[in-house]
Amino acid sequence: MTTDVEQPASSDFVLQGVPASNGIAIGKGYIYRRPKPVVNEEKIDSSNITKHVELFDDARRVIEMELQRLKRKEIDEISLQVIDAQVEMVNDPDLEQQVKSLIEDRRHSVDYAIKQVFDSYLEMLSKSQNKITQERMIDLEDVRDRLIQVATNYSIELDIEPGSIVIAEDISPREVIQFSDYNISALVTDHGGQTSHASILARSMGIPSVVGTKRTCQLVEASSQLIVDGNEGLVIVDPDECQLEEYKEKIKNQQVEEQKLRRIISEPSETKDGVPFNLCANIEFVEELPNLQKYGAHGVGLLRTESLFIHKEHFEDQSMQTAFYSEILEKTGSDPVTIRLFDAGGDKFFSMNSDENNPFLGWRGVRMLLDERDLLREQLKAILTVAGRNPGRVKILVPMISIMDEVLEVKDEIASIQEELEEEGIPVDHEIQVGIMVEVPSVAIKAEAFAKEVDFFSVGTNDLTQYTLAVDRGNELISELYQEVHPSVMELIHDCVVAAKQEDIDIAVCGEIASYPKAAVCLMGMGITELSMSPVAIPKVKTLLKKYSTKQMEEIAEEVLSSITAAEVNSILSNL
Repeated sequence: MTTDVEQPASSDFVLQGVPASNGIAIGKGYIYRRPKPVVNEEKIDSSNITKHVELFDDARRVIEMELQRLKRKEIDEISLQVIDAQVEMVNDPDLEQQVKSLIEDRRHSVDYAIKQVFDSYLEMLSKSQNKITQERMIDLEDVRDRLIQVATNYSIELDIEPGSIVIAEDISPREVIQFSDYNISALVTDHGGQTSHASILARSMGIPSVVGTKRTCQLVEASSQLIVDGNEGLVIVDPDECQLEEYKEKIKNQQVEEQKLRRIISEPSETKDGVPFNLCANIEFVEELPNLQKYGAHGVGLLRTESLFIHKEHFEDQSMQTAFYSEILEKTGSDPVTIRLFDAGGDKFFSMNSDENNPFLGWRGVRMLLDERDLLREQLKAILTVAGRNPGRVKILVPMISIMDEVLEVKDEIASIQEELEEEGIPVDHEIQVGIMVEVPSVAIKAEAFAKEVDFFSVGTNDLTQYTLAVDRGNELISELYQEVHPSVMELIHDCVVAAKQEDIDIAVCGEIASYPKAAVCLMGMGITELSMSPVAIPKVKTLLKKYSTKQMEEIAEEVLSSITAAEVNSILSNL
């Protein structure tokens, strides 16, 4: 029974939420309420200004070290990006300038200054109608509270028993990782959504999670026995014996399925009729490399480099970038590595960029790089230097291409830098492959022309879908229109496959759709034999691809391409 009516915690009842991370868990509840630090609003004496500035600097260093330690845990690429985003917040120069200005000019205490800066930004975000933007507010609140706690020497003690199910109004990504140290079995939150950073982390760490239950903190007492069904979004409070036995059986079946997935990793990547395919990894950090072997990835299909751009104070010269790329190549053996150039714009967390009303259609990717030519040349020189030491292994991927001129300009820069390297006596790989992201419809429509100028296509279905259907996927008012398997999107992908085959170049898909097993079957049926995804998704995709022959997959692709609506496509794929 689903209920919105308050009941005594002693009676058994079911709360309905949103499934945020698959899996089932049984355990005792632990109610977590993040303490809100009390700040000192009194003005400080001028003699204490230096002390409070130093407290702020020390707090930032401590929190960055905490976050860097979290990054060394065994988590996937998305989780690492989440943590890196928090590191960026802590190190944001505008945050530093604003907090120190309040301390030095207005004689606010360090804790009050931190609160003032963060609260003004949170107020701006609260006015947004974008659900994803609102979900990110918890990340900012957590960084704010943690900075204040460290700056004021406020400590928190947790008493979580192993196997507990943590219940909270909301949870930050840092807290999810912190709770994992206690070997919790599940998470339940009254607020939040599937796209919140906490939900993303729970999925990556395999922690069953249900969000948006609204009143669990009010209705459930500490130590109540709970069943959390992350597959269906259910929380069963004080279950009876029949419910316990039913869910224990479901957990056993779940464990059997997980064992099957682990076995599939060691098997050859080939279809039922013996045709090979490659499943590669999308990564951004060195710390993710162990996941390639763990999940059976064949090389790196997409190495994101935005973290280098974001933290250019740590990678301020070409030698530091070269060291990063070299380490990636060294730790991937002889496997290929596709390095995507910086795909970033100029927005910062604490400096709202009002120059662009629609950044998705604005100054990003190759557009930004061609304007910031020194940044482009610095990155290309680092990549080409490493490629020369590892001939045949490195590919360069150019993001956000929309017109041919951009391709030609980047190719000219690559030729120019290779010539410079040779003059310096540095070996170069003259056969290095240069490819483009197909994420703008103008490229897919003229795929044949672009295929004559590049060595490979990598289809970024996330943006291709967004631009093709004119749907901001972060806008909840029209989120149902964001359909990655829409026939129009699939038709554009197929056009790229035809052009790639005609010009004898490679084509891969690195967008989110590649990690959906049933959609992967359709992509293989179109003729795409390389898919790149989060490493954790590889076993399930591989399992389904091995069940079908190429002829069967071609027939499925033909049905999909003859469809008119996304509902028809979903109906075809649902039969797999």
